[in-house]
This record gives sequence, structure tokens and C-alpha cells, in this order.
Amino acid sequence: TEYITPGYSNSIVNPCDPGVEIEINKYTYENDEVVYFTPKVAGDYDYKIEYWIEDLFGRIAKSKVETENSNQKQWTADVNGEDSVYLIKANLTYSDCDDISTANNFDEKIIGVRGSEAINSSFLNIEEIYLGSDKKAKFGDTLRIKVNLYKGDTDRQSIQMWLEDNDDNEISKRTRTHAYEKFRSYNLTLPLQIEPNCNHKYPDGYYNLILDGLSERVEERIKVEGITTSLCEKITVEKSTRGNFFYEVLELPAEVIIGKEFTTKLEIKNNLSEERFVKVWSYVYKGRTSVSGEREENLQAVRISAKNSKILELKNTVTETEAGDYKFKIKIERDDRKTLKEITKDIRVLGAFEAEVIEKAEAKAEQIERVLNMEKITSAIVYESTEVKAERTAIYFFCFVLILVVVYFMVSKKT
Repeated sequence: TEYITPGYSNSIVNPCDPGVEIEINKYTYENDEVVYFTPKVAGDYDYKIEYWIEDLFGRIAKSKVETENSNQKQWTADVNGEDSVYLIKANLTYSDCDDISTANNFDEKIIGVRGSEAINSSFLNIEEIYLGSDKKAKFGDTLRIKVNLYKGDTDRQSIQMWLEDNDDNEISKRTRTHAYEKFRSYNLTLPLQIEPNCNHKYPDGYYNLILDGLSERVEERIKVEGITTSLCEKITVEKSTRGNFFYEVLELPAEVIIGKEFTTKLEIKNNLSEERFVKVWSYVYKGRTSVSGEREENLQAVRISAKNSKILELKNTVTETEAGDYKFKIKIERDDRKTLKEITKDIRVLGAFEAEVIEKAEAKAEQIERVLNMEKITSAIVYESTEVKAERTAIYFFCFVLILVVVYFMVSKKT
């Protein structure tokens, strides 16, 4: 309740921010399957919610119902022929407190009900950007982004993701992945390395996250604010009366996969007036244990002439270990120095399942059956040819809603 008090600030005696959220246990259903959902309100308040279900064209599939509880609701899907997309909607219409924000008083969830006809269009979706509680990223951060990919009837394979400003200036490294098999969907969490911006070239503000590939492109806006100063400090600069000697990491993946070789690019600039002999090596470790073989396994010895520079490619492979957060170290030994120079960065080690998906996707057609049985968690065939259908007695169906959402977006664009 808000009281009007002339000459004083208006007062709210019972402020709250209840909000409504629809909970569902899955996003895809077969025809005639019961859909269970629960509209919930945060906080211990008396409230009223109206909920209903409609298709992409606004046609009502379940009429509006008003409720004063958060009990589980249900609806039975009834689809004939083509696949269908439905939206479960809920709206908070009343609460017995002074709601300070109505922005979260509405929620909707998209579900798909499977028909019998294949969809040939490819689909990309940025499902979630993992940010902190402040919903912002910093320059230099490595973001984790959950994306949904569906490859339809296209020969294109490459998918790329990057961050750019409104003038198309890229402020991140490009993350690349591939989808090889047609009519297949993938759920992936991809890393994205934002430029450190140590020279303050880019202002704080909103930037465009681009996911592009398979002849499709989607965008999301994220706020980038502040600089990860520790990354700027890791570019080692040595000053000398004769000149300067620089070490700079040009390229280093934020995440690596167990058993898969990765490359780090290190630039060494010799601005001194005489030649220098340098030894360089790198390794991944935790505590005192190297998880990428012997520490000096990839040692390179190079001569760098005066007033010149070289870019070295250091290759490492993380061997059998557990997924998690590790350290990556580059050691540099100069012929005119006793003390070794070190560059240390954080690196995340992932399991090998993503690599297995790509390898098995390139395998021969007769191996597809075995691959699908092994890789149900990573990807699944959504549609199969008539010949394959004849040989199978069960239909593999995984994350079908990812296919259906593309229809939703297409309709949204038209309207």
C-alpha cells in the first residue's frame, strides 16, 4: 500500500518482489503425453496467478485458469502430423503486498510436441550466458556460454562465436566448433575469451555476442564493465640500459580437452642491440604435478637477432587426469640471465566427450548406430532416413525443443 503524504516522500508499508516462474521437468514430449508444469511464486504471500497454453500463432490450447496455489498442473498434448511448439504462460495478477517491480510478474516456457515430419532448417540458440550475480562480464574474462545447435539439411559445418561492438569491432577471440552430421542436435558449453583491454581501447558498456554458422546467426547483448588487471600484469616487460626485451602471450585457449593437443603462441621481441639465445617450454600443472607430460617436453631453443622478434608455437597435451581448474606455465631462460622468467595463467581442463562427438561424427555411416548408443548425452539423431528407419525398432529423440524453437523465432521475426 502506498500512502500519499503532501510535502513528504510517499511511503510503501509492505514492499515485496514476488515474481512468478514456471517449472517444467523437460522440454520435449510425444503426442498424447501428459505435460506437467508448476507456476511458482517467490515469497510467502497471498497471490493469484492466471496460466494458459497457446501455440506460436496465439491459438489457445488450454484456456486461462486462475489459481491461488503453486500445485503442479497438467495438460495432455494432442498433435496430428507436423511437430508443434507450445508456450506455457503464467501471469501474476495479484499479491497482498506492495510489489516494487512488475518485471518478473510474467513467465513463459517453450515446449515441443513431436510429430512425424522432419524440419530441414538449421537452428542456433544462445541458451545461457554464465555471468556473476551482477550480470556483467569484465574485459579479460573467460565466459562460459551454453548454446543449442541443430543442423538440418545443409552442407555447412562451422559454427563461430565472438563478441563485438556496434561498429563490428571484435573484442574477443573467436571460438569455433563444428557440426558434421545432418539432422542432429547438440547441447554445448563453449568458452569465450574477452580481450584484456589493458590499453583501455574499448569503453565499458553493452556488446553484441554473436553465434554464427550453418547459414544462421543469432545475437545477445551483454554488459562488459571493468578490467581484469591481473591479466594485464602478466605481460612481462624487462627494461635494460641497452633496450627492451618483451614476452607476450598472443594466443592461449581458456579451456582444453583431455587428450587433445593445443597450441600456445608466444611472441618474443628483442629490442636489444645484440643477439640473444632463449630456451622456452610450457606445461599444465596442479600443485607440484604436471598433467601434460614432462615439464620440458616441448622445450624450444631459439636465437633472436638484435632488433628482431619471433613467434613460437608451444604445443601441449593434457594426459589422463580429472577435469577441473589448472595452471598453465611458460618458462623462459635467457643466456644472459640466471633467473628464469615465468608466465602463469589459469586454464580449465574439460573431459574428452566433446572430442569424441566430433570424431564419431566423422566415422563411417555403418558406425552411426554404435555412436548414438554411446553418445546419447552429447548428441542424438533427431530424424533418420527411410532406410535407417526400416532397420531400427526405436526412435532416438533428444532435445527436440531445440528444433522447434527455430520455428518460434521465425514466426516472431515475421510479426
